[in-house]
Amino acid sequence: MFHINRGGLHKKGEAMENYKFVQNRRCEFFPCHKGVSPEQFNCLFCFCPLYALGDQCGGSFRYLESGVKDCTRCIRPHNKEGYEFVAGKIDLLVEMARKKADDPPGTRAGKDETENEYNEKAGMAESGIPGSQADQ
Repeated sequence: MFHINRGGLHKKGEAMENYKFVQNRRCEFFPCHKGVSPEQFNCLFCFCPLYALGDQCGGSFRYLESGVKDCTRCIRPHNKEGYEFVAGKIDLLVEMARKKADDPPGTRAGKDETENEYNEKAGMAESGIPGSQADQ
């Protein structure tokens, strides 16, 4: 029997760990950061989803004179514990993206539509999965 969850399709009782590590040794930039051995280098977060958190990301970064955040010295998402580190910060991203009650109309994705109206226009069922038959 197979189950579907955030980690994908898997057999019941099967350990779900492979999605936490991806490597692309054919990438022209591999490894793109120094400080992690090539055998341990994780490419899963090639572009760090925590970049948008600015100084709250928890990584090793600096701001350039231009104000741009420079993460070239950061290895947090690329080492063995990278998945857990990023996953531990996802709530901050969700809160940052959440529509606030005092946001002016039309300032966030979906504008003033309800979630169901947005999903309907995007061709998704209530589950939020494109083409899903789960809610039909």
